[in-house]
Amino acid sequence: MPLNWFATIVVWVAYAFAFAPLHELTGGSGGEAVLVLVPVALTGWVGGFGAGLTAALVATALNAYLFGSVEWSDATNGWEVMVPTVAVFFVGGLTGYAHDLKRRLQVRERESNVRARRDGLTGALNRRALVEEVEDVLSDAGRRAGVFFVDLDGFKAINDTFGHAVGDDVLRIVVDRFRTVLRRSDLIARVGGDEFVLVLPDLPDTAHAAHLADQLVTSLQAPYEVDGTQVRVTASIGVAMSPEDGRDLEDLMRAADAALYRVKHEGRNGFRLAESHQDDLPGDAETLRVELRQALDAGELELHFQPQVSLSSGRTGAFEALLRWRHPRRGLLPPSAFLPVAEAMRMIVPIGTWALEGACRQAVAWRSGGDTRLRVAVNVSGTQFFDPDFVDTVRRALRASGLPPHALELEVTEATLIRDVDRAIGILRDLRRLGVALALDDFGTGVSSLNYLRRLPIDALKLDRSCVAALTEGTEGGVTMAVAQHVVDLAHTLGLRVVAEGVETGAELAAVRAVRCDYAHGDLFAPPRGAAEVARLLSSTGPYDLQRMGAADEP
Repeated sequence: MPLNWFATIVVWVAYAFAFAPLHELTGGSGGEAVLVLVPVALTGWVGGFGAGLTAALVATALNAYLFGSVEWSDATNGWEVMVPTVAVFFVGGLTGYAHDLKRRLQVRERESNVRARRDGLTGALNRRALVEEVEDVLSDAGRRAGVFFVDLDGFKAINDTFGHAVGDDVLRIVVDRFRTVLRRSDLIARVGGDEFVLVLPDLPDTAHAAHLADQLVTSLQAPYEVDGTQVRVTASIGVAMSPEDGRDLEDLMRAADAALYRVKHEGRNGFRLAESHQDDLPGDAETLRVELRQALDAGELELHFQPQVSLSSGRTGAFEALLRWRHPRRGLLPPSAFLPVAEAMRMIVPIGTWALEGACRQAVAWRSGGDTRLRVAVNVSGTQFFDPDFVDTVRRALRASGLPPHALELEVTEATLIRDVDRAIGILRDLRRLGVALALDDFGTGVSSLNYLRRLPIDALKLDRSCVAALTEGTEGGVTMAVAQHVVDLAHTLGLRVVAEGVETGAELAAVRAVRCDYAHGDLFAPPRGAAEVARLLSSTGPYDLQRMGAADEP
């Protein structure tokens, strides 16, 4: 039972028992008639409008029961005191209304204070509140705290493609994901359209901060489902630590922002520690950095190649070049094991140049064997693509190797292009003038709309492995097939080849053929192999039997 109604009952039970003594105490002067207003007013003030009217009703009923009248009156000692029922109700209602008004004003004041401190869209702290809250965290010299500057990669493209309503929902989900990773004591503030600052008090060391930053990057890159629309967005995070990088919020945000800039420059979708902590990496990673510096000179980097197979003829039309590191102690390492370190060391451009030159030379060797239709496809990192010297690097690689430009295909991801669409289109046009072919890689993992494709001077569209796998997944496969068919048809209308990535099963092969993809590559055809093995493969095998391979998974 609410406290105000409990108080009403207590007041009126007490008053009922005290009425007779009160009548005797006042000598029948009529004081008890006036004093009935006291518990009515008290009940209204304590319990509110409803309680005040209930008290008046109880008083009226009590008087009618005791004295057979709805009016409170006394006519002893020669004079009469009368309190009309309407007066009782007026007092109860008035005091109750005053209580409710006071309470509403208090609630409104609290809500106003909350609005003044909170971002209206996401519920996160605003910049003003962050400054106030963080003072307590940073004022204690004995506490270490981490300041994370988070920027969403390509968020503008989400607003432009899907509309601001979807963008707003994505921002809310982003804050919810922050909360699943962070503690209740950590501060989350939105300081810009797609920028957030996180303050994490009592972090034991930079390794723990790096672990949390990595968790946040992983959490934020998962797909966002908004009103039936699936979008993807990644995050770049700069991390600063107190007191090493500063003792106030301004200095820490400046250090974190500088680290964030490096993430953006190196390709986005990751995190970096502030400059003072670059040597705080775990020993294993630091060893890897030293060894990677020597790998290029020591000839430890290798190119492996995987065939792109025509889905109409079964013949190999191109080979995709894939980087590997033959580590002297750890064996053959995939790119995921060392490219992030290469990016942090700013070695990604020289490594990319080495891969491009080697792929061009290898393609010339294959073509000299008689199959002049073979092309080679090379992945280009975001950092290398936006390097001012990149177009000249491609020109030099073609000239030095003697490879015809049309036999080279450069693959650039959606995530790279949306970093700066206008600048990216300019670079693509410069490459097109060289005569090389261009492919949009990992299509389906970013935020590109189909209309966006019309702007890009590209030759091929590569469906991401996740999209290929979805074609055969459960009951949703039929819906996915229809969407994929629409994408492929539009790509063909735009004059683009469509390549299915990562085909691993016969069912997936049958699916990508059904939606009329032009090419496919994946372990179903052949795993990545060294150049010598590829040469033997070309000389000893004919076209793939696509019909048989596509039926391999059928019962």
